[in-house]
Amino acid sequence: VRKADASGIRAWGREQCCDKVCSDFSCPSHYILKEDATVTRGYAGALCCDKVCSDFSCPSHYVRKADASGIRAWGREQCCDKVCSDFSCPSHYILKEDATVTRGYAGALCCDKVCSDFSCPSHYARKSDASGIRAWSRDKCC
Repeated sequence: VRKADASGIRAWGREQCCDKVCSDFSCPSHYILKEDATVTRGYAGALCCDKVCSDFSCPSHYVRKADASGIRAWGREQCCDKVCSDFSCPSHYILKEDATVTRGYAGALCCDKVCSDFSCPSHYARKSDASGIRAWSRDKCC
């Protein structure tokens, strides 16, 4: 890119008349080129690169966002999604088996209905481990 003061420079050559821009700079791991790299003057990490979420350590009950390597940010709100692992399911529901990786924080996403409240028809009894059976049918619960 031509130097800002190029009209006052008495020279003819790339080094004298032009500033290097970031567009071909190689950012280190967990950084990506700034969006305006083709016009950003300079050639150094701090000038050319933005940190991304791909190396952010999410706290318990959070997982890194799926597209973390493209998110120009560094913080829990921007880099992490809450997962179901500490969601409190209502009575007669239990956490889904994959609650530690299920993104979201709502009953329909986090909980499975169990047999503990199922009304078995006459001549049937609810299974003794009904509170751990993820189902809602006579065949599974009784």
